[in-house]
Amino acid sequence: MLMNNRQGWLEQAAMADFMSSGEFNRHLRRIRQLYRERRDALLNALERHFGKCEKFGDQAGMHLVWKLPEGLAEASIVEAKGLAAGVGVCSLATGSALRFDQQDKDDRLLMLGFVALTEKEIEEDIANLALALK
Repeated sequence: MLMNNRQGWLEQAAMADFMSSGEFNRHLRRIRQLYRERRDALLNALERHFGKCEKFGDQAGMHLVWKLPEGLAEASIVEAKGLAAGVGVCSLATGSALRFDQQDKDDRLLMLGFVALTEKEIEEDIANLALALK
């Protein structure tokens, strides 16, 4: 049985200081706002380029799942065309995601990450994806 993954005492002490000083809470507030702005930029770009979008998991986190609109190819084809256009999107299979319900077919769902990109990059990437899919 593993009781301790041997975290270094120095890292633990630094994290304890970070948390007790209040800096961790300030960091969380700042990063939540930043991620919210980037998520909103992604949602707005999707709607601008693809119309009303059905999505899941957009209330929290660092990515969301987008249900591809009717008329677009299945997720694996969109993923390949996106990659060819320089836009990395993941189907659920390549994004290592598991589904526990079967309301929607997995081949119509893409995972879109947004926290590592600026709002400008998000807009450009969704525009490039839309162009690649025409």
